[in-house]
Amino acid sequence: QGFRAKFGRDPLPGIDTDLERITAHLELVLQIMDQRTEAKKNAAPRAAELRQRMIEALHRYAAAGKFPVNNFKSRRTPVFVDAASTPCAVGYLMQLSGASALCDEINQSEHRFSLLGSLPAGELKTRIQAWATQTA
Repeated sequence: QGFRAKFGRDPLPGIDTDLERITAHLELVLQIMDQRTEAKKNAAPRAAELRQRMIEALHRYAAAGKFPVNNFKSRRTPVFVDAASTPCAVGYLMQLSGASALCDEINQSEHRFSLLGSLPAGELKTRIQAWATQTA
């Protein structure tokens, strides 16, 4: 959706790079988070501060442009943390917020190549949702 929002079209295989795709996705996510921050302005000060730190960290992550590369699969597939220990955006935020153990657990599980939104119900998904609620 981010690529389409930025460029007005779907990405073209072999033409548009993963860097462009991921950057556009993160830009859209950050835009949405910034909009939702206004709605959450009356949150507890500590929660608002943590949310702002996570948004700032995500801005830095996106600007750095160093995203994981999946060398494990032959087709385009997301990877939570790649072979060079480069985390995806969520993994990066987990590591930054003190949830490295959760990041490692996801990366060592069968969900390493899954989109987090598609995880089946269960303890891991519940813990991820709890982490997201605490940091968002």
